[in-house]
Amino acid sequence: MAHNLDTEIACILREIALRKHVYPRLVKSNKLTQKQADQELATMEAVYQRLVGLQEAEALQLFPLRPVTGNPWVQRE
Repeated sequence: MAHNLDTEIACILREIALRKHVYPRLVKSNKLTQKQADQELATMEAVYQRLVGLQEAEALQLFPLRPVTGNPWVQRE
């Protein structure tokens, strides 16, 4: 299966939803502190924001996510 930003964003959104569902139970059973749960969710949400930013930049052609062939720093004539 090929991974692209759309599938990665969909996956991260599912993971965030799952954690929002599971973490309260883990906190209640003392398997996870509220601070840990908050940090984990904040990190996952930051990953989501980063992927969305990459997707927007790619759409604007600011940061094309494609393989680079050759040396991009060498001027060709």
